[in-house]
Amino acid sequence: MFKFILSFILVLSFVLAQDFRSLIYSANAGGDSLGFLINDSNSYANRFSVNADYALEALKVTLEKVSDQANIIISIHSDTNNNPGSIIGTWNQNLIGNLPREYTIYTLNECITFEANSYYWISIKTVNEFEEAYWIFTSEDNYPYALSEDNQSNWTYNTGFAGASKIYAEIFYDPEPVIGDINFDNQLNVLDVVSMVSFVIGEIILDQNQIEVGDLNSDESLDVLDIVQSVYNIVNLEPMPDFELADFNPNSAYNGQLIGPSTFRNKISVYYFGKQG
Repeated sequence: MFKFILSFILVLSFVLAQDFRSLIYSANAGGDSLGFLINDSNSYANRFSVNADYALEALKVTLEKVSDQANIIISIHSDTNNNPGSIIGTWNQNLIGNLPREYTIYTLNECITFEANSYYWISIKTVNEFEEAYWIFTSEDNYPYALSEDNQSNWTYNTGFAGASKIYAEIFYDPEPVIGDINFDNQLNVLDVVSMVSFVIGEIILDQNQIEVGDLNSDESLDVLDIVQSVYNIVNLEPMPDFELADFNPNSAYNGQLIGPSTFRNKISVYYFGKQG
């Protein structure tokens, strides 16, 4: 029961944090039910950009069912000549009720990534010719969007009202280099000391990045003083703290279990605890 409660709290905290923590694109819905008519011919797409490397977490779209049954396909596209290009992810959503509604699609399992300083598109179409839906208009009319009248075979670029939607993603952070880690395995250990010694006595060549990371005393050279400092740092390393968190990754062999550094002690050399993606 404790595992279930902890997992629920973690998932709930992720859901509640969405609107302020990782929103990378926001096209808010207007105050009425007007929108793009989506059917077997008409499909629309919104363009968005990213300024860093991200992993996609979730999508939100505001839609209204028109036909008795309405199943729509939401896709993320790369950009090709300022129009939607190849599809890099797609999801189905069944629409319910008779009023506009914001639907949330979680995408953590797909591990879809966005590259910094690139354009992407989010599109919507119906699954067949018998179903229709409205993609509710945005409140502002300054968004880039594209229209396809042949089931996404060709697109026409426009600006104006777009389809109301939001996109959430987690940014990739590059860790700061570990001082003395000249083999760049994210840890300072005896292997780095061996390489430093080999460099100082002329047995190997290091590139400039390795020399700068190995220059612990910042005297613009890698020498025996840096080796001594590296050995001192290794001997006085703080032990890794131990903790346990619930693993709720459905693709993990430890799904539903409490895991932490002690689970993998003497099995692996690098730990990463965070969201999948």
